[in-house]
Amino acid sequence: MTGQINVNKIAARTGNTITIDSGNKLTGTIVQMVQSTMTTRILINSTSETDVHTGTITPQFADSKIIVSTDIAMIGRNNNAIRFGLQRNIAGGSFSLLTEKMGYMDDPSYWHRSDLVFEFIDTPNTTSAVIYKIIQQQGQAYNTYYNYGTASAGFSDGNQGRSRLTMYEIAQ
Repeated sequence: MTGQINVNKIAARTGNTITIDSGNKLTGTIVQMVQSTMTTRILINSTSETDVHTGTITPQFADSKIIVSTDIAMIGRNNNAIRFGLQRNIAGGSFSLLTEKMGYMDDPSYWHRSDLVFEFIDTPNTTSAVIYKIIQQQGQAYNTYYNYGTASAGFSDGNQGRSRLTMYEIAQ
């Protein structure tokens, strides 16, 4: 049976919490948010594809969308292109590339402070664990530092970068 209820306001009968029974959902709402914070420092000096940071979310509904948002703190002192990618692994399978972007540091005479920030909307079609991974690949082997404050690279400012990968499950 389908029906419609027209109201101007929904309020809890007692307290201030409205509960939705397990298995039910409100489409377009955030079901869960998982944030993975990078707590270690990474130095990459390689032209190989290298892992930077990962985060895992287990969707509650198979038809959910996952919004993946990154804020990866980095510094470098080089003059080459850097390729960044977002990869996905479902239930322990192999990683596949979802999207990528290029960056370029244009002067090796000073340190470049930058944040890798992007969002991607994914439809993994699963309720198994989904691992998202940020990767980097450089055109030449120069030092690229992740989660280092500028003092870590010889500057007087001691603010240390903190990198995050945030995943939002959106009900459909």
